Amino acid sequence: MNKALSPPLSGDELRKIWDDAQAQEGATAADRRAREPGPEREAPGSLGLQKVTSGETRPAAPPTITAAELTAKVLVPPDFIIEGILPAGLTILAGKPKVGKSWFALGASVAVSCGGHILGAWRYKVKAGAVLHLGLEDTEGRMKTRLAKLMQGRPHPPDLRLITSQSRPRMPRLNYGGLEALREKIEALTPRLVVIDTFAKIRPHERGNRNLCDVDCEHVGDLKELADEFGIAILVLHHPKKGA
Repeated sequence: MNKALSPPLSGDELRKIWDDAQAQEGATAADRRAREPGPEREAPGSLGLQKVTSGETRPAAPPTITAAELTAKVLVPPDFIIEGILPAGLTILAGKPKVGKSWFALGASVAVSCGGHILGAWRYKVKAGAVLHLGLEDTEGRMKTRLAKLMQGRPHPPDLRLITSQSRPRMPRLNYGGLEALREKIEALTPRLVVIDTFAKIRPHERGNRNLCDVDCEHVGDLKELADEFGIAILVLHHPKKGA
């Protein structure tokens, strides 16, 4: 037996040594964290829901509105480009291929450009204005043929601008400058309606490890913000997957 340890330490003495060691370790760890440059840490009172970096300002939480305040608030009714059918903002027209989505979209573009009505006997009123129509699956020949069938000898739409599959340079995808290119066209042409036929032609190809639905929602959200910013209607045509 080692005489240096005799007599053995009492329980109280052992506890004191343990407590002192723990206190020293805690102080050392705290000092080490304080010296680390710009650590990421939880904001006080965040319940772990938000992370802030040292030196950054935490964004303010949005204000609330009571049900009574919302009820009493005078809201501007939605602005319909086509009465009861197509409001300002983003609209997605989804359906199987070959069911008439492109015909409807081109008909809407012609109607808004010319002013008047749409859908024959139903005669829905439209608000006249400039139109930017991205027929990204159509050649110039196909677009010309369809326009001729819609116009039936009447004068061509006065304020309808077209981008086809043959336009050069091509319309870039949203994550490769497509959103910026679309913004430039909207600023230059000031359209009341923008048609994108179809979403697949501007949809990003690369998504890394992200879920495809998340990527689509992000870029569709960008289109909605663009429509809201300019107070216009953006009509996006989309073919869902089989079985969807």
